[in-house]
Amino acid sequence: MFQYFPGNYMWSLAVMRALASGAMLGDIDWACKDLKEAAKVGPAGDNEAWHQAWSKLSEQVMGIADTARERGQSVTARNHYMRAALYFQWAEAFLPPADPRCAPTYAKHLQSFARGAELFTPKIEIVDIPFEGKT
Repeated sequence: MFQYFPGNYMWSLAVMRALASGAMLGDIDWACKDLKEAAKVGPAGDNEAWHQAWSKLSEQVMGIADTARERGQSVTARNHYMRAALYFQWAEAFLPPADPRCAPTYAKHLQSFARGAELFTPKIEIVDIPFEGKT
């Protein structure tokens, strides 16, 4: 397997999974190029640095999507919203479950996905399924 971060299997696998899910190599390289040393910290890398890099990428791509939408460029907006949704998932990926940033990062993922879903033809329908009294 190609390892973007040699010696850090989890981060390298995350990069490969992001690419397989529709990420752009240029986006990933922009976010990760400065993480080479952070990948070597401890047994699993500096997960704070990972979160910061992927959050910055997510916000940037979502901003491009918002601008494209305002300009009526629905295909560009849709594609960027869907990539931003993916990148927000990876921004959260290595945070501890009780980290207070998990919920807002996940909420941004859902928001990005919903904005992109509205721009598909036919539209993607988002369905809430109740589970134990919650959706």
